[in-house]
Amino acid sequence: MKLLLQALIDIFNFFHRLFSSLSNEFGLGMNDKALHFYVIGVIFFILYLFINPIFKKLSQYSIKLLSFIYVFTLALVVSVAIEVAQYQSRSGQMDLMDVIWSLFGFLVIFLGFKLFMAIIKFIIKQIKKAIAQSKQAPRT
Repeated sequence: MKLLLQALIDIFNFFHRLFSSLSNEFGLGMNDKALHFYVIGVIFFILYLFINPIFKKLSQYSIKLLSFIYVFTLALVVSVAIEVAQYQSRSGQMDLMDVIWSLFGFLVIFLGFKLFMAIIKFIIKQIKKAIAQSKQAPRT
């Protein structure tokens, strides 16, 4: 995890220096906040242009799928943030396996919930079927 984080930091630093030098070279004189405004704004707007049609298509099938993707993404971000916080505060080790186990925990509990709900729906369906059959049965 530490190596992955360091690699990301190195990539971000490379692009930060690149955009800063391009800003100076073209005489734009943008400060750090302006660079963040434009670079992050443009990157995530482009990302939105790609993701929006995908989510529109997915929403035709299931809003539950979109909810799952959103919550899974939040779980990933929070898990990574916890690991970084542990590293910064020295209250634990920063470990990629902790993030993986966090996400695995969410998936197992989510699938357990879905299984539980499927069983409940099956039972309700069987009860309704039995009630319907008992109403149709001829009375003697």
